[in-house]
Amino acid sequence: MQQRILLFFILISTFFYNVESAQAHPKSLQTALLLPFSSGNRMVEYYEGFLLALEDIKKKGISVNLQVFDIGEDTSYLPDIFAELYWTDLDLIIGGLSDKQVKMISDYSKSRKVPYVIPFTSKGYESLNNGYVYQVNTPQLQVYSKVSNAFGKKYNNSNVIFYTPNRQGNKMDFVQTLQKELPANNITYHVIESNDLSENDLSVYLNPEKNNVLISSDDTSETISKMMNPLKTLKQKQPELSVSIFGYPSWLVYANEQSDNFFRFNACFFSIFYVDPLSPQVKSFKNNYYKWFSKEMINTYPKYGLLGYDTAMYFLQKLSRITSSFTGLQTNFSFERMPNSSGLVNTNIYLVEFHSDYTVSAQQPN
Repeated sequence: MQQRILLFFILISTFFYNVESAQAHPKSLQTALLLPFSSGNRMVEYYEGFLLALEDIKKKGISVNLQVFDIGEDTSYLPDIFAELYWTDLDLIIGGLSDKQVKMISDYSKSRKVPYVIPFTSKGYESLNNGYVYQVNTPQLQVYSKVSNAFGKKYNNSNVIFYTPNRQGNKMDFVQTLQKELPANNITYHVIESNDLSENDLSVYLNPEKNNVLISSDDTSETISKMMNPLKTLKQKQPELSVSIFGYPSWLVYANEQSDNFFRFNACFFSIFYVDPLSPQVKSFKNNYYKWFSKEMINTYPKYGLLGYDTAMYFLQKLSRITSSFTGLQTNFSFERMPNSSGLVNTNIYLVEFHSDYTVSAQQPN
């Protein structure tokens, strides 16, 4: 315990970050960042992105006092951290990874009446229990509902085919949600349940008069490969056949290895996060990140450095009331309050689409 307390105070002194610009904002924003650094490099990268945001925040004339705490992998050290923050007139709390950590931090923010940003998890119910909560990563229920509505509008005259091997897959919940919504848009669909998708399986349901949209019940790279092999064979035999594939956020990770297939079959997938690699702002951030930390960001979904940057830029500007609009490098923020004066949930969604002319677009559906 003594060793942990010592580490606790070392982190406080080491990670205390003060950005001063009293002319534009006389009161420094008192911000607490609570991260489980021992949970892996993602948390370190998030913090690094946050620090880069503070440099840009300073240029906007915003003053910030940041205190950063290593909260460990459980909740045993949170009471000591709350005691340390007792005398701080907090404006913002960000952090927590596990459900138990988020719950305890949420209770603390509610007792202090301080806005609390949940940056990572899409699970839990704190957005329903605490009116001070901002949940960045949208819960699946809200995501699936919004995506299903956008799908119905985008593919309202298409022939939809679901590939659900043995009625299983880690995205069966999305498939079931979408299948319930399609009839409302007068869209009929077909289902292929065989384990290995064959050319014959697809041929039975393909409609040469319409665009054919194929959706799997699993988002793994293995499933993508199972879909691509028969699709490529059919496309070679019937070049005029219109076929699209609709997929999932994790497909962003496979974009490099599957780029040819994604462009060929007009792949479209939904995501809360999207990084435009050609954006000058993104390029500048990546260069600055490498300059500061002598490394590239980890290839994860989402990229935690960008998540830390966007979160800091949005909320610190929001609290300062200097900037009313914001465009993130990886995500935008569109918060909606939950029923009964509960917390707020980010409902921002992108539809990322690969086009045959080798361009990529990201649209935000209404």
